[in-house]
Amino acid sequence: MLLSTLSSMGITGIPLRWFESCLTGRSFRVAWGEEVSKAHHLVTGVPQGSVLGPLLFSIYTISLGPAIQAHGFSYHCYADDTQLYLSFQPDDPTVAVRISGCLADILVWMREHHLQLNLAKTELFFFPPTPTLQHDFTI
Repeated sequence: MLLSTLSSMGITGIPLRWFESCLTGRSFRVAWGEEVSKAHHLVTGVPQGSVLGPLLFSIYTISLGPAIQAHGFSYHCYADDTQLYLSFQPDDPTVAVRISGCLADILVWMREHHLQLNLAKTELFFFPPTPTLQHDFTI
């Protein structure tokens, strides 16, 4: 999927083949004490600790933006963290549904791209225009 994304961005020929050689045919082993596991073939991901890893992840997730924007959200990505922003009127009854819909589409996108949302690290912050205004969101 990453190679296809790179190709759609205009990276072709020798540069694309370089990425392909870097990303394919990789394997890993686990060492514990004196024991070492057999090698296991990797079919997804980028080499951990690589200089290009964060950039390649950003390129890989570039198609997430339109899925977020389709719900009227702005967003900001840094490494593997994504922050969504939504400004709305305090009396807007559609907010919870819009947030839920956006999160549902993000989950679909993540499944299609072999990623997993960490619900333990997923948070909703609400900043009311006045401290006395309270919203009871069910997402």
